[in-house]
Parts: sequence; C-alpha cells; structure tokens
Amino acid sequence: MDKFKIPIKECGEELVEVEPAGFVAGRNYYHDGLTRNKKMYLRSGVVERLKKARQDLPKGYNFKVWDGYRPRQVQQKLWDKYYHQFKTEFSDWPEEKVVERTDKYVARAEFSDRVPNHTTGGAVDLTIVDDKGEEIEMGTRFDEFKNETDSDYFENINLDNKTQIKIRDNRRLLKRVLEKQGFAQYKDEWWHFDYGNQAWAFDKNKEFAIYGAARI
Repeated sequence: MDKFKIPIKECGEELVEVEPAGFVAGRNYYHDGLTRNKKMYLRSGVVERLKKARQDLPKGYNFKVWDGYRPRQVQQKLWDKYYHQFKTEFSDWPEEKVVERTDKYVARAEFSDRVPNHTTGGAVDLTIVDDKGEEIEMGTRFDEFKNETDSDYFENINLDNKTQIKIRDNRRLLKRVLEKQGFAQYKDEWWHFDYGNQAWAFDKNKEFAIYGAARI
C-alpha cells in the first residue's frame, strides 16, 4: 500500500518550539538559507516523547534536533537543492533515475494530494550529543546521502574495527530509545524518525495517521 493513501484523522495537536524543551537546535536549513525562521517546531506530542526518550540516554547526553516541521515551500526548496546536487554528481544518469534518487531522500511538495512527512510536524531529524555537547559518532554527517546513511548499514557488514562497532552501538542506542516511545525509523536515513504521520502509520500498521499538514 502507498503510505500516502493511508487516511489521516487530524488530532489537532499544536506545533511547539523545540528549544524550550532543552534540546540542542541544529538549524541546518536556516544556515543554508532555505528558511528565514530560526525557530524549530514539532508537534507537542512528539516533543513529549523525545523528553521521555532522553531519560533513557546516558547521564548528561541529549538530543540534537537538525530538523522538524517544514512548510511546503521549504520542503520543495530542499527537494530542488538535492535534485540539482544529484544531477551534477551523477551527470551520466537518465532524468528518471536522478528524480528517483532525490525522491528517496526528500519528498516533493508539489503534489497537493500528498503530505510530506516533515510538513506534519511529526517527522524529526536528530542525533545524540554527549555530556560535553559533542555529537557522538554515527558514521555519516546529517544529509550525507550514501550507502552508509542506511539505518541498518552497520548491522549488515562485517565490522572490522572499534570505530565501526561504536557507530553500530550508537545507532542502536538512538533507535532503541526512540522506538521505545513509539517512533518509526526511516530505513534510508539513520537520523529520521516519524510519529503520528502516514509514514509512522504505514510502519506500525495503523489504520490511520493522526497528523496531517500543520501550520505555525
């Protein structure tokens, strides 16, 4: 079933700011010039679940949130950015293959009958920082799209050094504490988790999603 065909029964939860909850804000897309708004938002229920998940992290550790709610115009700007990046990087590829790769990592906002995950306020891109505020090793940077980006990449290779084992364990920690609170991880991006939206409903075999398109 196409996840975008799953019914949405909007619960009406509000968008709230991320930083007052004590999380570290990455603001990547603000710094990239894709949005003028420094503030980052998620649904209130998502923030509450992140607070509970944080309690299961080692003492002093925290979540760094790179991205949450995106208006449709920001979503489309992001798709356009990576479309042009992939078109340059894979210049010998046919058009449909470039589009397919872009769609794998960023949902298009041009389809009025589809609600991209991030426009719901129920999708969050995040990592873990240690008690010194440093990002723990996860194997790739945020939005670095390659094979190692896949959430289970380090589960499916022969680990031959301590660094790879540490990366695997760090990813397991992130996944474990968030799935305990009901989040669903996107398999192609280790940093992306969903709650309440159609991707979450698809992963959890729910009859409907509870988050549709949100607005500030």
